[in-house]
Amino acid sequence: MKKKLTYSVIFVMAVLLTKVYAADATDTGAGARAISLGGAYTAVLGSSYSLFSNPAGISSVSTPEIVSMYGELSSDVIYNMAGVVFPVRGGSIGLGYAGNRAGDVYTTAIDANGRVVPVASYSYSNDELILAYGGRRSKFHFGLNIKYLSKGGTARGAGFNCDWGAVFETDRGLDIGIAVKNIIPGSAGSIKWNNGLTEQMPLEIKTGLRARSLKNLSLIGEAVFKTGYPAEERAGVEWKIRDNLLLRFGAENLSLGAGGSYVNYSAGAGLSVSNIAIDYAYYYDTLLTYDSRHYISLSIQFPGKRDKTPSAALKVPEAAAKVSAEKIQITDVDKSGWASEAINYCTDKNLMSLNKKSGFDPEKPITRAEFAALLMKAAHEFWPPHGIKEKEFKDVPKSNWAKTYIGVAADIKYMSGYADGTFRPGRKVTLKEAVIVFNKYKGKARTSRAVAELIEKRGIITTPDKYILKRQDAAWMLYSTR
Repeated sequence: MKKKLTYSVIFVMAVLLTKVYAADATDTGAGARAISLGGAYTAVLGSSYSLFSNPAGISSVSTPEIVSMYGELSSDVIYNMAGVVFPVRGGSIGLGYAGNRAGDVYTTAIDANGRVVPVASYSYSNDELILAYGGRRSKFHFGLNIKYLSKGGTARGAGFNCDWGAVFETDRGLDIGIAVKNIIPGSAGSIKWNNGLTEQMPLEIKTGLRARSLKNLSLIGEAVFKTGYPAEERAGVEWKIRDNLLLRFGAENLSLGAGGSYVNYSAGAGLSVSNIAIDYAYYYDTLLTYDSRHYISLSIQFPGKRDKTPSAALKVPEAAAKVSAEKIQITDVDKSGWASEAINYCTDKNLMSLNKKSGFDPEKPITRAEFAALLMKAAHEFWPPHGIKEKEFKDVPKSNWAKTYIGVAADIKYMSGYADGTFRPGRKVTLKEAVIVFNKYKGKARTSRAVAELIEKRGIITTPDKYILKRQDAAWMLYSTR
């Protein structure tokens, strides 16, 4: 009696032969955000989803977070991903799972009456467990993971390997990333099958760039080099519509072998509400259109110490009353003034405080302590950040309200002290000093635009090293480089 596979089995096998079922289950993508960016995620920092792409990316995750993703690669093939990342001293640790699974797909036969009848079922799975660590030293981020892979159906194989990655933040608003997958060579880093075969996990190198100096836009690109395969390219753009709403578009150039290639496209969006973020991606496969699919990711951040004051006992001297969640009418700022939007932004987000009379003191010079606090509040949603030490200064005692802000700003080298071991927290900040700090924090491109606009709006005619930065100037620089 002649047997044949049903169409569903043929389709599932076509899916299994694509890159989705390569040696690494994470090839499907590190979450819906990554997929909507064309898979370009090597140079992305501060994302728990980097657990599945470049372990260096989890180094700056500042609060415990659970991430997950679901996708149907076909009616028979399901993709699931889940992970948790939590900060530790010096960095973050992550634990993750990613897997594809096809089950209860039947082979059929034609009986004597010409009817199609089931004969046997077929199943296949590809599972991966990951334990990762990401650390940082100032602007250099690094990471390493160890992973266990298991795949197959009736015949199954399993093995261990490791991935390594790094990301470097430049002063020009450009992040440079590299990730090397399957760094253990030979038999030690192979998948060993129960039928006696051994499958080497191919070495893969990804290099990526992320330009974050464009206002509300991030441009991301990467190249992928895998042993035995032609190079592939990926690119994506992320557009921040609002603080909690982002749009994304991506493309990846995939190899067909023998010099041929084709381009797949993706698009998606991200929405965050409180400590919950939802990401959506649609992946369009131009070669196998039936392989086009939707993905949904969900992440939840655990409650942490929000960035209000370094500790409950500390009080900001110029603010006997802090800004509440509701908008407060600022008494000394013209609503139509050049800096009003920036001031409202900084006070609404509790980055800068009002005085007892609900005034902002826009022309008051900003001190080095206040400037450090502003920067650190803006840079870290949850405070204090995990994995970063506090640098000590002999003129900044524990009782100083800004001690933690100053110590962290100095440790990550946004600000520095003086040769005599002091920080001089009460000293006024010059425009020149502010430019140096913002070059490190936001990159030279954004900073140059912001300073040029500030000089024009303020009519500054003195040199930057002699101009004393005012509170509204600092608010403007932060707002215009966000």
